[in-house]
Amino acid sequence: HIFPGHSKSGSYGALEHSYSSVYSFPEIKDSTVLSTSVKNIASHEFFHIITPLNIHSEEIGNFDFISPKMSKHLWMYEGVTEYFATHAQFCNGILTEKKYFSEISDKIQYSKNIYNDTLPFTLMSQKCLKEYKDEYGNVYQKGALIGLSLDIQLQELSKGKYSVMKLLQDLSLEYGKNKSFSDDILFDVITTLTFPEIRDFLKKYVGGNNPLPLKDIFHKIGYTYTDTVIKIPSMGNISFDFDTENKTIKISDVSQANAFGIQMGYQTGDILYKLNGMKINTLNREYVIAQYQQKIKDDDKVKAVVIRNVDGKQKKIKLSAPAILIDKKKFTLTENTKITPEQQQLKDWWKQNVH
Repeated sequence: HIFPGHSKSGSYGALEHSYSSVYSFPEIKDSTVLSTSVKNIASHEFFHIITPLNIHSEEIGNFDFISPKMSKHLWMYEGVTEYFATHAQFCNGILTEKKYFSEISDKIQYSKNIYNDTLPFTLMSQKCLKEYKDEYGNVYQKGALIGLSLDIQLQELSKGKYSVMKLLQDLSLEYGKNKSFSDDILFDVITTLTFPEIRDFLKKYVGGNNPLPLKDIFHKIGYTYTDTVIKIPSMGNISFDFDTENKTIKISDVSQANAFGIQMGYQTGDILYKLNGMKINTLNREYVIAQYQQKIKDDDKVKAVVIRNVDGKQKKIKLSAPAILIDKKKFTLTENTKITPEQQQLKDWWKQNVH
C-alpha cells in the first residue's frame, strides 16, 4: 500500500503474518529511496518466518491481546531478525563491506547514546509494554549487535561449522509453529545445542547488565573498535515530539532542561522553527542538528526561533543563549590494514554464512 502524504500514526513499514505480509509506505518521489526502504524492511520481515513464527515462547504462542504479557527474548525475535536482514545482504553482495560496517557503526552509536546499555535485555523485553517502553527501539540496535556477537562466537567455537542461522534452524525443528518453549529454559536449550561458553555469553550480556564485548568481538574478524569522548553543543536536554503530518517539532518536556535549555527559555508546547538561522522540521532535522553540532563552539551565541501560543495566538519568539558543550561518546569501527590468518579465517566463515 503506497499512500500519499503522511500516515496518521507517522509510521510506515510492514508486518509479517503466517501466510502473508502487509507493507505500507508513503509515496516517495525518489524511487531509489523507496526501493531501498522496501528492500531493507522486506529482508527483516522475511526472517520473521523463522522467529517468532516458528520459534516462540508461551507468552507469544498464546498471546493475550486483552492482558498482554511479553517474553524475555526480544533479542531473538527482533534483534537476530534485524541482524539477519543486513548480514544476508552483505553475504550476498547487496551491501558492500564498507556500507555494512557503516550500518553496524550506526547501530552502536544509537544503542549506546540513546538507550540504557546496562539494562538487562531480557528484563527490558519482559517489561517493554510499560516500564521500559522507551527502550524498545534498542531491539533494532543492540538486539542486532547481540545477533552479530553471538554469530561470531559460534563460528569461532565451531570452526565455521555452526552459526546463529543453524541454531535457529535447530530450534525450529525442536519447536515449530505449534509448540512453544518456556521463557526460562531457552538459554539452557541453546547451550545443549551449542557450547557451554554460549551459556556464559547469554547470561552475562543478554540476561545480565554487562555491555557487549564489542572490542573483542570485532578484533576477532580484523576490525578495531574504539570509543572516544567528543564535545558537542547541547540542545538543552529537552524532549521533543515529532508531528510527521505537519512536519513540526514540538518541545514536549522541559523538566530535565540543563543550564543551556533554561537560559534559552524553552517552554513546553513550543514548536522549534529555526535553529541558528536554519529552518528545521521533521524532514531535515538530522541535517540541521548535524550542522549545529559541527559549527557551534563553546560560548558561541545560539539563536533559535520558536512558535509559541501567546494569548491564543501563534507567535514567533526569538530565543538565544551562550552555547554549552557536553561530552558525547563516539564509537568507530576501523578495518585493520594487517590481519592475521586466524582473523581472516573466522571472517571468511562468518561472511560465507549465506542465509
